[in-house]
Amino acid sequence: MYRKLLLLFVITLLVITSGCTTTIPNTQPSAQPTTGSLTISSTPQGSEIYLDGVYRGTTPSTIPDMPNGTHYLELRYREYNSWSKSVEIQGGSKSYVDATLSPIVTQTSVPTTKPTAKPTIPMPKTVVGCWKFEHSTGDTTYAYIFELKSIGTGWMYGTKTSPTKTESMQPDSITWSKDPNSAVVTIFSDNPNKWVLTYDENADILDGGEKGQVLMIYVRVPC
Repeated sequence: MYRKLLLLFVITLLVITSGCTTTIPNTQPSAQPTTGSLTISSTPQGSEIYLDGVYRGTTPSTIPDMPNGTHYLELRYREYNSWSKSVEIQGGSKSYVDATLSPIVTQTSVPTTKPTAKPTIPMPKTVVGCWKFEHSTGDTTYAYIFELKSIGTGWMYGTKTSPTKTESMQPDSITWSKDPNSAVVTIFSDNPNKWVLTYDENADILDGGEKGQVLMIYVRVPC
């Protein structure tokens, strides 16, 4: 009788202790991806890819490990108009761009009669286009580019180049205007920042004056 009671007591104790086990859930947050990829195709194929102002090969191409955020994409092909767009990259996602570039229209017909020569009138120069300023600090070179479009908008982007790597800066949307009565060009970015430059038509430069010990001269470059 005593052995039966002892056996019953042991079984009851095992049942009680097994029911008291507690599982603690794993609350450690999972790491969020900080990069995504961009696949680019175009018509015609073989278009040059410029991402945030940096050459990245030709189409079709997939660019991996792109940081989250907005990036400025431009495609170029000989005898075609360039194509550009802002693309948004989200971590862990794959983005796709399929662009069609339009050919530059040129006159192919030859006139049957020689036109009467007209006096050559110099065309006024314009600030529309791309302007680049570079300066170096130690072994690092900074390059800043303004892309001024005819509708008063554009982009500012640049690069930071050291002996080991080149980094692209985040492009900023800008608006700009030129004083019709002077050579003053004013540029605003979304940051917000403001630049007041002077257009020297004879030298075809944008003069930003001296900042500290740096003379800020923007020269015209191909877009």
